[in-house]
Order: sequence, then C-alpha cells, then structure tokens
Amino acid sequence: MNNLLTLLKSLNEKNEKDINKMIDENIICLDYLYDVVMNSNDDKLIYNVALYINNMSISKLEDALIKIGNPKVIYDFAYSVKGANIPKLEDAIIDSGNGHVIYNFAKNIKNANINKLENAITNLKDNSLITSFASLENANILKLENAIIESNDPFAICSFANAKNANIKRLEDAVVKINDAPGIYTFAHKVPSCNINRLQNAIIKTTNAFYIYLFAKNIKGVNTKILQDALIKLNDSNVLVLFARDIKDADILLIQDRIIKSNNIEAIYTFARDIKDADIPLLEDIIVNFGDLKYIYLFACNVKKANVSRLQDIIINTNDLEYIKKFKKEVISSSISEDFIESKINEEHQEKKIMNKLLTDIQLGNYKNIQANRDIYIKLLKK
Repeated sequence: MNNLLTLLKSLNEKNEKDINKMIDENIICLDYLYDVVMNSNDDKLIYNVALYINNMSISKLEDALIKIGNPKVIYDFAYSVKGANIPKLEDAIIDSGNGHVIYNFAKNIKNANINKLENAITNLKDNSLITSFASLENANILKLENAIIESNDPFAICSFANAKNANIKRLEDAVVKINDAPGIYTFAHKVPSCNINRLQNAIIKTTNAFYIYLFAKNIKGVNTKILQDALIKLNDSNVLVLFARDIKDADILLIQDRIIKSNNIEAIYTFARDIKDADIPLLEDIIVNFGDLKYIYLFACNVKKANVSRLQDIIINTNDLEYIKKFKKEVISSSISEDFIESKINEEHQEKKIMNKLLTDIQLGNYKNIQANRDIYIKLLKK
C-alpha cells in the first residue's frame, strides 16, 4: 500500500494538526496528496481529508465523492464540511434514491431545498417517509397528504392524520372510500378528532363481523345497538359470542336465540361457557341433542351449572372408553370409579377377542363355528 495513503487513513481530529503541519513544512507534497486521495476511490478517506486538511479543493473532493455515489457519506460531507456545495450534494442525494438519506438531508442540512427534496420523497412513494417528512418545518402538508391518499393505504392515511395541520375530514373520506375494515377501525381508534358516527356506518358497510365487534368494544361513543343489529344480520355466531361476552349493553337473550338458530355447536358451547346470563339447561339440551361426545364432555368440564350427572350417564352409555376416561380425569365432580374404568377396559378387550375370532371364522369358511356362537356374534354386531 502507498505509504502516504496509509498515513491518510489514520487521519482524525487528534492528529490533523500534525498532518497539516507536515504539509505546511513540505514534508508531505500537497499535489501528491491530491493524486493519492483522488485515485483512492475511498469515499470515507475523501470525506476525512475534506474535513481535516486545510486548503483542499472542496469542489474536486465533492466531485470524487459524488462519482463513488455513497449517499450516506455524501450526506456526512454536506453536514460536516465547511464550504460544501449544498445544491450539488443535494442533487446527488436525490439521484441516489435513498429515501432515508433524502429525509435526513431535508431535516438536518441548513439551506436544503425542502420543496425539491419533498418531491423526491413523494416520487419514491414510501408512505412512512412521506409521513415523517410532514413533521419538517416548511413541509408542504397538502402535497404530502395528496401522496398519502393516492397510495390507497388506509394505515398510512391513519398515521398521516396525526401530522400537524393534516386535513382530518379529507383523510377520513379517503379511508371510508377504501372500505377496508381494519383501516376504518384503526382510524377511529387512533385519530381523536374523527367522526365516530360516520366511521361506525362505514365499518358496518364492510360486513366484516370481527371488526364490527372490535369497533363496539374499543371505540368510545359508538351505538352498540346499531352494531349489534348489524352483527345479527351477518349471522356470524362465533363473533356474536364475543359481542355478548364483552359488550356491556348486549342483548343476551336475543343473541342466544340467534346462536341457537345457527346450529353452530362450538358457538353454543362457548356461549354457555362464557356468558353469565346464558340459559344453561336449554343450551345443555341442545348440546345433548347434537350427540357430539367432544362437546358433551367439554360442557361438563367447563360450563358452570352444567348437569354433570346427566352428562356423565350419556358418556357412559356410549361405551366410548376414550371419553369415559377423559370424563373421569377432567370433570371434577365425576363419580366414575377406577373399577368401572377397569371393567370397561376388560369388556373392550373381550369384544376385540370375539371380533378377531369371527373374522378368522369368516376367512376360514368355518360357518359351523359361526352358528355355534350365533348369540354371541348377534350381541357383538349390534354394538
């Protein structure tokens, strides 16, 4: 490596006085130093030389730096080097297409052309940077607002609504027009001066049951009856359970009736489990009539005031050993004994044994054995 280049790479604020003194005393040839630096293709070296070495041609160093094209070092040059040509460096930053550096240039560089940098940011269509740019002094809020609205991104619009002097009604119009339920909900949740009644109507029009429920739960000033009516029309039984659970003014009897009519066994079970004023005997009858052992077991296990004795008898009468075991293990008030479980295991084992014998007799064509065990096989095949 060139020895002068090695020396220059060590250049910093601690040794810059000594190196400048070496130049003044012709220990280092300034023309040769220029050649070394300009041919180094090292942007950080060029920046350090401009920052620390006296009497350098800032314009030539700028040209070399721009040719290399690292926007972060160009920004550092504009920020720190006395006499830097801000418009020239600004053009190089814009040409780089690096939005974060363009934004920082506008924010931190004295005499930066805000309008020009603003145009560059909007052309990049980076919504987060457009929103950040709106916080800068002398930013054109209307221009940035137009860019955000044109993005058709409801969440970006919501973020921009918090910018100083943003037109809330205009941004609200854009969110409503997009008709995106999460976006409408977020706008109502995050923008204090929004029109809640208008957004309530908009969320209903999306027909998104879950976000209608969230709107009722989390947005102040809503009409819960209107939102409940909208949910009932949509007939999403699982979301209706959430509404009944979380909304203080929910009409429990009306929602229960809708959930029963839905024939959604999971929603019926969850309603019984989670809703304080649910009609447990009625819902238990419905669960039993479905005949699904999983939900009969869950009802006994998790629903307060369930008729555990009745549900236990139903489980036992199915002879399903898996659910009999689960019932005994998980249902606290179960009266199933270990002896009963053992007898069922033996009974199941015996049935398998008889079934295997029947299959063997059929495979061997031994019909006499089948006839000899006729009553046993009749009983087996009725199960």
